[in-house]
Amino acid sequence: MSKSRVTPMKPIAVTRLELTAAVVAVRISFMLKKELRYQEIKEFFWTDSKVVLSYISNEAKRFHVFVANRVELIKDHSSTEQWKFIESAQNPADPTSRGLYVKELIEHSLWWNGPKFLWEPDYDAKLPFVNVQEKDSEVKKISSYKIQTKKNTSILPRLEYFSDWHRAKKAVALCLRLQRRFEKPGRTVKKELTKNKESKYTPPSVTELVEAESEIIRQVQAEAFQKVKQDLQCANNDNEDTSKRN
Repeated sequence: MSKSRVTPMKPIAVTRLELTAAVVAVRISFMLKKELRYQEIKEFFWTDSKVVLSYISNEAKRFHVFVANRVELIKDHSSTEQWKFIESAQNPADPTSRGLYVKELIEHSLWWNGPKFLWEPDYDAKLPFVNVQEKDSEVKKISSYKIQTKKNTSILPRLEYFSDWHRAKKAVALCLRLQRRFEKPGRTVKKELTKNKESKYTPPSVTELVEAESEIIRQVQAEAFQKVKQDLQCANNDNEDTSKRN
């Protein structure tokens, strides 16, 4: 039997049409197995599109929704090893899409008998290695972003938003708590954010408030006495170099 589909009026890529044809073949196979009830029958699927073969031999999640859904359906009812490549000149499905006059159809041996190689008992069509082109429009583009965090970033500009000393310490304490969680080995930001959503809020402890106060004072001193800090660091480095020479 044969079955074809009419191309939609809306423009659609040729590769999508060829993939849809592969879906039609799988559905016909499912129907024939259900109705004919043959035991231990071997099935093979043929397509003259190497692009379709590359889609089927890859993971469905690599593609956009249209292709992904159809590749998933094809894999549900067939295996990759069942799909073979056929040259367009030997493809008997072409008359259904291109059309033939009655006289041409009567004399069309390819339509009635199929390609000659199918009648060869020892014929073995191996699946050619087909790889999906990275530039293929159906392949999802994966973007990665690099995030760089700066340690010891000054919090002084943000303290201007607080008119109350206790509230400022409380906010800094919570930031320090979150920073410590992220710095623990084996933890990721995604896991921590998920955990924070599920856990209940606990106010900062007295120890955390004292640490926050010390952090604020440290940053204020570092900014107010920046020149003195640099001089002390230079003097400390000179002393270390002198001791190493001695």
